[in-house]
Amino acid sequence: IDYIVNDTDIKSIPAILELENSNISTELIIKLLSAGLLGLKKNRKLVPTRFSITAVDSNIGNHLADDIKHHNESGYLAYFGGYLGNYFLILFFPDVYSYELFEMYAPTFNMNKHFTSDFEPYEGRKYYAESTAGGFYACRLGILEKLRDTRRQASVIALRFITSEYTMPLGVFVVREAVRKTLSNNSLEFGCKELMLKYAELLIKKKFNINLYDLMRHSKVFRSMEQQRKLTKFL
Repeated sequence: IDYIVNDTDIKSIPAILELENSNISTELIIKLLSAGLLGLKKNRKLVPTRFSITAVDSNIGNHLADDIKHHNESGYLAYFGGYLGNYFLILFFPDVYSYELFEMYAPTFNMNKHFTSDFEPYEGRKYYAESTAGGFYACRLGILEKLRDTRRQASVIALRFITSEYTMPLGVFVVREAVRKTLSNNSLEFGCKELMLKYAELLIKKKFNINLYDLMRHSKVFRSMEQQRKLTKFL
């Protein structure tokens, strides 16, 4: 940290990645950026905390995404868990990398009012995730860390269920930690997509009384897997 902070000739993104590669925690990197201690000397300035959080999550995530695209595909994996009233069901499909986040307030879920989502294709996003905002990048970071650690890539659908247990907004760190805790649990592995979706359907219907297929109809990841033809189909 002393080396990077005292190096006024290194730009902020390489500095963030160097700290991350040195196993410095995401939270500490965010504090350093927010305090104006990273980047070229002439450009250093105080950064609002919410901006620094998303900047760190986004840039580390972009770096990890480029790396995991060289790995083999995962299996059909499902993870479920939560933290502070935020529950996640995260589904990994054996495909090239893409990622989609759905967020909903479970007690009053309504497809027309209480459902937001954002999507990232294999090529990455060009614009800020307006619907799910900083939560999109915080969730993506946890997922990409898992893919890096397992040396796999996958198309991933993350479903966030906000419950009445979550009584006070605590920022996107809750999303990042909830995803990390969820992915630290043992996964369930399935032999095919249909079995995994059936498990997911029964799970969220029982726990949150939400119909999975109402969400899947709006999923760009799911639509791509259903419609996109691949060369392997002709072998």
